Amino acid sequence: ERLSVIPSAFEIKHLEKIEPLYAMALENCIEAKIIFIQDGRIFFKHELFRRAIESSLSPLKRINLNKRILDLLLETFEVNQEIERIVHHAKNANEYELVVYYAPLAARQAATLRAHTEASKLYLSAIEYYQGDDPGVLIPLYESYTYECYLTNQISEAIIYAGKSLRLLQRRNDPEKLGNCLRTLSRLWWFHGNHKEAVSYGDQALTVLEHQPSSRAKAMTFSNISQLKMLSDQVKECIYWGERAIAIARELNDQETIAHSLNNMGSALMTIESSNREGILILEQSLKLAREYCYHEHVARAYTALGSNAVTMKDYAFAKKTLEEGIDYCEERDLDSLKLYMLGWKARLNLETGNWKEACSIAETLLRIEDLAPVIRINALVVKATLKMRRGEPDPVPLMLEAKTLAFGTLELQRIIPALSALLEWEWLTGNAILETEALDQAVGMIAITEKISKKNKLYYWLRKARNQYLPVKERYEGYEISSTASAMKEASRWEDLGCPYEQALDLFEGSDEQKRKAIALMQTLGANTVYEKLKQEMRNSGIKSIPRGLRKTTQSNPALLTNRELDVLRLLNENLQNRDIASRLYISAKTVDHHISSIFFNLDVNSRLRAVHEALKMGILK
Repeated sequence: ERLSVIPSAFEIKHLEKIEPLYAMALENCIEAKIIFIQDGRIFFKHELFRRAIESSLSPLKRINLNKRILDLLLETFEVNQEIERIVHHAKNANEYELVVYYAPLAARQAATLRAHTEASKLYLSAIEYYQGDDPGVLIPLYESYTYECYLTNQISEAIIYAGKSLRLLQRRNDPEKLGNCLRTLSRLWWFHGNHKEAVSYGDQALTVLEHQPSSRAKAMTFSNISQLKMLSDQVKECIYWGERAIAIARELNDQETIAHSLNNMGSALMTIESSNREGILILEQSLKLAREYCYHEHVARAYTALGSNAVTMKDYAFAKKTLEEGIDYCEERDLDSLKLYMLGWKARLNLETGNWKEACSIAETLLRIEDLAPVIRINALVVKATLKMRRGEPDPVPLMLEAKTLAFGTLELQRIIPALSALLEWEWLTGNAILETEALDQAVGMIAITEKISKKNKLYYWLRKARNQYLPVKERYEGYEISSTASAMKEASRWEDLGCPYEQALDLFEGSDEQKRKAIALMQTLGANTVYEKLKQEMRNSGIKSIPRGLRKTTQSNPALLTNRELDVLRLLNENLQNRDIASRLYISAKTVDHHISSIFFNLDVNSRLRAVHEALKMGILK
């Protein structure tokens, strides 16, 4: 019975203190192999045995037995520091004060060991077992619990407890803590997809702290404003507030705020072509600083910024490498919020580079997560809806409309443009107008303010294609420019180099009859059935003969459904050629070869060139 209240193996040396004659008492249990002794520890053969005995105890007996174990652990605490075990038995012994004292210690220890989900549970235990109403006790518990919830994708819970902190702080004369709480709420409401609340709380924090003496809370409040400006594409304002934050942080030797501010400023600069390299260097500086001081959140933020911005700038190889490193980093440290955020961008990367199977898998996994933060959900919705639309699967529109609603809640173009572009693509495919003029006008007005209107903008392309409308362009960039056959073919070549087969096919379709055939063959390979049927009908209407039907034989004949070009690359991998040599043999770029190899790895479910060749030989794809 004593052992049954202990949820893990128990040290014999402890048991001897509680019951010196334990061996005699347990003789029958050991003989029956219900209890085992190994390496100085005693344990039940099966957890079900332990639970069965524990559940048979009366409530009073269970409390008493837990108290006996608790007293023993407290006696040896200075030597063994078994905090989490103390918390467990204190809870079951109804020793509320001990839970409130030890649970935060265990939580801080768990956070240090990268177990942030466990840390959040321990802080919540302290909150739930606290019997008093002293703000001096509650505020630190609420603040710590809020932060751990923020890190572990419990954003709604974090908002609730940050709100509780705020109500207590509003009764106290502590501007620094009040401002910091308001700044925290600003960040949380941003994650929750509510731009207005995020800006409101950010401005309130600024009002409280702007004229206060220098402090870390003040520096972080300035940096939060910088971040909000960056997210709204207000680059000059982002830099202004970031520099103000860094000035205070340097005065205080506050390296964390410096890392935070550099992240904002680097992100703002990275998405402008003229300052792209400068932005990357600043973000790498933020990453290095965060790593040096073990600021786990800010390391993850740096990976997030570098990876997501690289997807936006279509630097897919860099984006893939960075996002995978960042996701692994977060996985190892229980940083679920930023891990899921990066997974959303990984889904978008795979959508854009033609790895639709993986894109769909990631998006569906994300959409199954309960209470997924809206800023993460938007990407997953757009990816899933886009694939359903292109493949001809049912009900993509509700997903698009939900994405649009959430995107306008953020008032961020990086989320609004993909959502609207998906709806415009639907209009082009079906001929049914479903996007309200007001929403489109609002987005166009936002783009005009940022002075980022260009033919590189996806909205420019789909607005022209679906509605024959044009955005007023201030600068000419390479991008979605198909004003002539020559420009369309140039863009098709550029999309091929980038590894974006869908966009490549759309541009090829603007060319000759042969190029149109290549375009719909690409659509067949991708599985874009709806798009294929639309383009095929257009070809028939224009009198084009010999239209490809169904998947190519070479694609049908291999169980991994590799494309012709992927089969070409695979054969050359079998010759042990490197990317540069393969590119030369096939008259394509080395970057395109890399994209094809990534797709081969995914379809064959392997992670190396050698394994890809072995698997292809085993499946009969290579002879």
